Amino acid sequence: MDAVTGRLITGWPWVVQSATRVLTTAYFEEVMRPHVGSNARQLFGELANLRTAQRFRWAVGVALLMFVPNLRPSAIQQLSTDRTGSTGWIAEGDYLPRAHRGDLTSAGRRSLDLVPTVRGGPAITG
Repeated sequence: MDAVTGRLITGWPWVVQSATRVLTTAYFEEVMRPHVGSNARQLFGELANLRTAQRFRWAVGVALLMFVPNLRPSAIQQLSTDRTGSTGWIAEGDYLPRAHRGDLTSAGRRSLDLVPTVRGGPAITG
């Protein structure tokens, strides 16, 4: 279901919504699904150094691999950084539209832009 309209959502828009939900939810935040989430949100506000970048890359990759079945991530790259510590990221991978049914046929490579639109606000677009 679309989180905004409540209507049925399928295909790539569902993958984008699922990735947004998983990457912005911390582990143990949801009562009924405490195992679903990501450590990426805990890294917001940390120093923008190589160690934090590697931890963020790992957190995004693991969350997408485990909880978004229709996307098989292959690369997570840092696009930009500035003096304030704001960074832009892109996650690339194979789109598997029927993976939830066991069919792992790829429908091509897709990417998710992990670039905040406003300071402090997450934005994931596909």
